[in-house]
Amino acid sequence: MPRLADEGLYVASESTFYRVLREHGQSQHRGKARASTKRPRVEHVASAPNQVWSWDITYLKGLVRGAFIYLYLVVDVYSRRVMGWQVHQEESTDKAAALIRSCWAEAGRPEGLTLHSDNGGPMKGATMPSGVSDDS
Repeated sequence: MPRLADEGLYVASESTFYRVLREHGQSQHRGKARASTKRPRVEHVASAPNQVWSWDITYLKGLVRGAFIYLYLVVDVYSRRVMGWQVHQEESTDKAAALIRSCWAEAGRPEGLTLHSDNGGPMKGATMPSGVSDDS
């Protein structure tokens, strides 16, 4: 099929191919990797500041082509206040954990704080202070 696509001939969309495979029981997971598992979506609601923080690491283009710098950012979900940020030359679990700990200390160590993030490597590996629940 890729050869036909290179020639500008399209038989069906990618989603149609997957649908037909599913209908014929041919879309089973293959390979050594585990099949993905469905998890319930967690919703966070904040009714005041320092109840839920969200954080992430964003890639920013560096001065050299193909090189990046990393913006670590922590935001309070309720007030949308930037609780802290740092820029580093590498993505690091230790740097992420240090930023979270310093933001938490500067905010007065709020008890019961929920820290939300995606499931990136540093988010999974960062050691959080006690009193902060890491609800990725």
